[in-house]
Amino acid sequence: MRKSIQFPRQQSAAPSHTPISDVPPDLPSIAVEIDEHGSFLVLGPDWQREAPGKQSLLESLKDAIGGQSEPMRLVVQVHGAAKLQYLVDCLDAGSIAGFAETRVSVADTLD
Repeated sequence: MRKSIQFPRQQSAAPSHTPISDVPPDLPSIAVEIDEHGSFLVLGPDWQREAPGKQSLLESLKDAIGGQSEPMRLVVQVHGAAKLQYLVDCLDAGSIAGFAETRVSVADTLD
């Protein structure tokens, strides 16, 4: 079964001249590092927790959000040699946990 996302069609080939007036605010964030073996490291503001699989990652992300009423950002840093499935698992867990925004970057090494 496939899911698709509907995007509005562009009405013109000309570039947009509409200025962006609503810049999203800087959201509080939680970081996740994904190593080449598929291990997740969840990094909060003053704590960190290893999550060896998708289910424990989901639990860690839900704990990280806790009772936050404001939207939060998930910042994912994935090792360049990691399988795509590890990234997909992380993005799924972040979506289920309720993160409002996600940013992904690829690194050759993780600190």
